[in-house]
Amino acid sequence: TALENLNINLNNDILYCENGKFPFHGQTIIDHKPYGWLSLRKILVNSSNIGTMKLMEKLNKRVFYNYVRNFGFGMVSGIDLPGESSGILHSLKKFSKTTHYYMSIGYEVGVTPLQLLNAYAAIANGGRLMKPFVVKSVVDAQKQAVRENLPEVIRQVISPETAAELNSLLTDVVREGTGRKAALEGIAIAGKTGTAQLYNTKTRSHDKRRHLASFVGYFPAENPQFALLVMIRQPRGVYYGGQVAAPCFREMARRICTIAQLQPTGFTRSEPAAPPGKKPLLPDLTGQDLELARNIFVGRGLSIEVRGEGKFVSRQELIKSGKEIVGVRLFVSPHLARRKQVMPSLRGLSIKESLSVLAHYNLVASVEGHGVVVKQFPRAGEKIVPNKSVRLVCNPS
Repeated sequence: TALENLNINLNNDILYCENGKFPFHGQTIIDHKPYGWLSLRKILVNSSNIGTMKLMEKLNKRVFYNYVRNFGFGMVSGIDLPGESSGILHSLKKFSKTTHYYMSIGYEVGVTPLQLLNAYAAIANGGRLMKPFVVKSVVDAQKQAVRENLPEVIRQVISPETAAELNSLLTDVVREGTGRKAALEGIAIAGKTGTAQLYNTKTRSHDKRRHLASFVGYFPAENPQFALLVMIRQPRGVYYGGQVAAPCFREMARRICTIAQLQPTGFTRSEPAAPPGKKPLLPDLTGQDLELARNIFVGRGLSIEVRGEGKFVSRQELIKSGKEIVGVRLFVSPHLARRKQVMPSLRGLSIKESLSVLAHYNLVASVEGHGVVVKQFPRAGEKIVPNKSVRLVCNPS
């Protein structure tokens, strides 16, 4: 709201954040850290409630309320699921002198997870609020579509220019602010942490001992494809969103990136064919799922012969016709106890094939070059280190 209705400069305009304690209408607003003067950008990046509430002093509450409504809060989205809640958003007539101030930091408003996620998706979509749906299409017995859900824009909430500025802000939250633990190597994440005290219906006040921690965001920030919200109710010990929800977001995003085969920013997905006359390296898929190994070898035009029973490859042999490799004989077993503990061999695999293998280990990779993998770090057989990206060095081969 401020970006579109106030003449502000995010980097040059500053507000005093009271060194972490701000008396406000009989209450004391406390920041998670004692900040002094902060630029408007740093107020968001560092999640200063005091700075946010001071910015609200410059905004007309009716204008603010209209933006809140336009983002979809206080109304159902129309998703194709029954029983959707509209959340809680009081009408302007019921606003107290402080309602809009507290709303700016997440209080005096009831927001559903779907509403919050869809609002951030609107930023990712250039300011367009979309109608969410679960079912893509309904087909008849002949697999002909009888109904399809196509992308539908509900309204343009903010301008594309404002959305781009917010995208930059939310990316900075992860790069240098309270969302650092959501950062994923090679993939730019845009998002925001949230920490709220839960409301106690018996005392009719917020409980300082019970919290809701959250992180909401989308990725890749420069070309968003996925939006994700993590909410943790009453976390034990540390309760800040940046400490408990952001790491969960990171691990979920890591798995999504691997499954979707998202390449790290700056790397191409092109995988040129091997130069004429050169045979591609044949990968060693010992320890991998049978179906994964089958798909990779069949994709290379090789026949497959399976020996034994089970779903894991315990050994592989080449099948030759003269000097030419025409197939692979796969010996399988039902169990491979150490499979998930050590790095698989990726040498000879294409980038796409490598990412498919790493998906089974919940690992992602950074890629150097193109073609097939000629080196990998950690090396094959080394112990897997959780949360560490695998580095792949590739060359046409």
